[in-house]
Amino acid sequence: VPDGIDAKDAIFMPSVETALSLVHDAHVRIGENAAVYGQGLIGLLVTSILSMQSPSVVSSSNRFSSVTAFDTLGDRLCVASTLGADSALQPQSASDSGPFDVS
Repeated sequence: VPDGIDAKDAIFMPSVETALSLVHDAHVRIGENAAVYGQGLIGLLVTSILSMQSPSVVSSSNRFSSVTAFDTLGDRLCVASTLGADSALQPQSASDSGPFDVS
């Protein structure tokens, strides 16, 4: 563990690396609509990373059009909303939402 990083924080480093790799490999582009299915640890991290391009950080023309989180558990959907998801929905709502450029 590098100096200055608490061991309690370091245990999340592999999960963050996985989430960053997933976002990188998905090739999400500015202006695209993204869907994240499953809001477990990795899904929540992916949702958070995609949501970091919020209008308060960059101009509205330089952000993803939307990030929609899907999960069956309401608590996870609440966390996804807190982390910046534009919508947090049950999977059965997927056909009524979108279209998505990346999921």
